[in-house]
Amino acid sequence: MKRWNKRRILKWGLIVAILYILGFTNLINNFAFYIMDPEYIVPKESSFISFRVTIMNPGSGDWWIYGEDKKNYYYYYGLGNYAAISRENTCPNFKKLDYRTWCGVDILPHNGYPNEISDKYKGELVED
Repeated sequence: MKRWNKRRILKWGLIVAILYILGFTNLINNFAFYIMDPEYIVPKESSFISFRVTIMNPGSGDWWIYGEDKKNYYYYYGLGNYAAISRENTCPNFKKLDYRTWCGVDILPHNGYPNEISDKYKGELVED
């Protein structure tokens, strides 16, 4: 191939890679929430690209309540605290949108949305 053809292929390959990252990952959503509210967190076990929010706070705050990635499910219970459970270590009757069904996960006592949210969705899965 001629040199200009290699450059063109490289340029288009780079454009396709960037469009894929922007269009088929959660990078834009997570970055936008982080810019709007610096208190927004992405779990340290996850990344801006792979973390996906499944239930967002129904109030005025820009934080998630339940989220997931390819390895874990996450439950955020405020002030930077969250629980994670591996997708591989779920137990009988596990529901990803009800932290009360998560076996072996220590969650600090707290008040607020968790019970209301879990009861509202009754542990139903939010499909992609």
